[in-house]
Amino acid sequence: MKKFYVIIWLGLVGSSANAQSLDSYGKNKLLPGNNESSLLGQSSTNLLDRILTNPEYQNEFISIKQMRKERISDDEILEYLDGKTKQGLLQNKNLVSVQQSFSFHPPVINSGTCSDMGGENGWSTWVATPGSYSGGVFTWVTPGAPSAPRFNLTNGSGHDACTPGPNVGDPLIPVVAPGFGNASIQIGELQTAGSYAERLDYSLSVTTADIDFIYSYALVMQDPGHAPSDQPLVSICIKDGSGNPIPGGYFTYHVPGFYKTSCDTTITYYKPWTTVHVNLSAYIAQTLTVEIINADCGLGGHYAQSYWDFQCGSMLPASIPICMVTVDSTSTKNVVVWDKPQNVPIDSFKIYRQIASVYKHLGTIHYSALSEFKDTTNGVNPNITSYRYEISFVDNFGNESQKSVPHRTIHLAVSPASPCGYNLFWNDYVGFPVLQYRILRDTTGNNNWQAVDSVSWGNNQWTDISCSLPTNTSYVLELVAQYNGCTPSIKNPVINSINLNSSRSNIYRMNPTSVNSLSDENTMIISPNPTNGIFSVTVGSGSKYNLEIYNVFGEKIYSLIINSQSTIINLDAPNGIYFLQLKTEQGTANKKIVINK
Repeated sequence: MKKFYVIIWLGLVGSSANAQSLDSYGKNKLLPGNNESSLLGQSSTNLLDRILTNPEYQNEFISIKQMRKERISDDEILEYLDGKTKQGLLQNKNLVSVQQSFSFHPPVINSGTCSDMGGENGWSTWVATPGSYSGGVFTWVTPGAPSAPRFNLTNGSGHDACTPGPNVGDPLIPVVAPGFGNASIQIGELQTAGSYAERLDYSLSVTTADIDFIYSYALVMQDPGHAPSDQPLVSICIKDGSGNPIPGGYFTYHVPGFYKTSCDTTITYYKPWTTVHVNLSAYIAQTLTVEIINADCGLGGHYAQSYWDFQCGSMLPASIPICMVTVDSTSTKNVVVWDKPQNVPIDSFKIYRQIASVYKHLGTIHYSALSEFKDTTNGVNPNITSYRYEISFVDNFGNESQKSVPHRTIHLAVSPASPCGYNLFWNDYVGFPVLQYRILRDTTGNNNWQAVDSVSWGNNQWTDISCSLPTNTSYVLELVAQYNGCTPSIKNPVINSINLNSSRSNIYRMNPTSVNSLSDENTMIISPNPTNGIFSVTVGSGSKYNLEIYNVFGEKIYSLIINSQSTIINLDAPNGIYFLQLKTEQGTANKKIVINK
């Protein structure tokens, strides 16, 4: 079996000659400076070692060493090499180079796209080469366009005639691969033996859309129990530009699976459609060759037939999600955080913020940088309102992905409660499911946060009924989510990473100035309240006031400069709770108003 594997993997031809029959022509060709007497009594190992010193034969050094690594005996290796010589593959003693003798030169074919490989658009640029197979030796004839009965495109809802098997529950082989379109490829004349071999070659120009190379195959093969070099076989090999198999891109299939066919329950087996993924990310902008070989047994009495289909995908996601948005510890900047995908060709990440209902590009973070963005835009203040963000990525070829699902920060507002305490109002976080909001309070002024309560998602207000709070009391909201936090990282894989476990709102600090203003009920009088949307705002005299109105989501819906003591406001807004904020040089006053039309 090892000998068979090495011969197929290297694309070389074997022989059935006995190792001891290495004739003088073969020895003199393979061994430098030989005469008959010098070869007498030499062991196979010594002869093979001397062959490895022949510079003319250096292109087979790797093959020989690989065979030895596979524990193939030196006698068998010499038999293989002698078979090469006797079949005339070395042609003459003096001028024929081993490179010419042993290199397989595939037909010249035009490069194609992965989307054309599965037969939906005909044979595309597939090139077919019929041939024969015997004793481990492939003999190929002139390549050309694929044609029946040995090369076929399948379609329709039929299935291979030998499937399902005889047992209840045995699967079918549909003639078209499930999930791969409306056509597939079938090679090998159906249920027909004759030492036939078929080869298909496709030259694939790899793009970012082909990184996840997916092929599906199904096999019907007989197992006559011959020597390995004469067993039926099917193989696929993806080769790089130098003709070498790429990692994970070579497979040879023998007895195909665990199911007996309904055609013959003794030596004929089948394997239903099976899907394989090969990562081609290391070969973008290169041309690879996909080679399929289907071969009957070498003695002519048993067959192999195979089905193939192909798809490609990007392996790059359509978009990457924001992990979370939050307000920084200074309560002055919003921060966008995402987990960095690994082992994908991403160049950079682009961050967007919603401005007047349109997402505008704010900045770009290179893949090698920390996967975090702090919004330092002038005028952006998380203490005033909430903000929405999206991100996208740009691959190594300049293609930008779709934008992520938006995430919105939490904006917290506070107003005095009656007769004492404070009312807290906030908007729901948007971007992922939230279990609850944890309400944190600091009464020391030193960010010594203590959890005082929690409310479930959808509840957007809470009242602190404590009546003897210090004037420097602060509040912040922290959400509890169904996720394990974010790990923004500098490099790939995750190195120098930090972990963020929760998103927080802005910090609302009840400083002495604002407390005095807020506790002054006469600073701003609203009437009537509740209202149908038309109401008066009465303020003290002698000052200019800036009035802003926010909805429960923290969005500013109205603003006005007030220069008179009484102003009529006509607020065109739906029923609900709204918050008025009156700013003066002396401080800020907050009031709640209810619209009920």
